Parts: sequence; C-alpha cells; structure tokens
Amino acid sequence: MRYLGYTSLEQVDRLTVPEYELLMEGVRLRETDRDLRQHMAAWLSREVQATRRSGKRSRRPVYQRFEQFYDYEAALERARSARGPRTPGRFDRLIEHLREEGQTDGGTV
Repeated sequence: MRYLGYTSLEQVDRLTVPEYELLMEGVRLRETDRDLRQHMAAWLSREVQATRRSGKRSRRPVYQRFEQFYDYEAALERARSARGPRTPGRFDRLIEHLREEGQTDGGTV
C-alpha cells in the first residue's frame, strides 16, 4: 500500500498477482530513475572536485565517464529482474512449437 499510494484494503483486494507484479516493477523503475538523478547530481558535484595525480603536478578525474560511476543500464536490469519468475504468456506454447520445428531462431517470432 505504501509504495503504490493505496489507501484502502479494498484497492489491494482488487489487484491480481500479475497486476501487483507490474505495479511493483514500476515502483522499482521509478526508484532506479530517482537513484540515477541522485548519482548524476553527485557526478556533477564531483566533476569539479575529484582528481587523481597522474604525474608530478597534473591531476585527472577519478572517473573518466559517468557510466564508471553509476551503471544505469545494469540498475534497470536489476529492477526489471527483481520481479521474479516470468509468468507464461499466451503465445509461449506456440513459440516453443515453432522452435522445435526449426521455424524460429530462438529470438522473437
């Protein structure tokens, strides 16, 4: 209830498990985006301050790219995969049949 903004148990009772999982994935993705903004703010602050000695007098930034500081794509993947096991879709059996028949390469049909 806390993360979804629900105020009554009636709202919770109307949710199906797949709806709940999808809503919670949205919560995790929203949190990941919030983390990205915080990391970007820290990155910008650090950009003008953090350096590393690379010679007698010269200094260079500790991180050369933002992705070294915060891997947004990996964070998104973690948020998406935290949903748990995938529930079978309508076409999963058809896709499996096509794979067995050699009519698909194992990717998207």
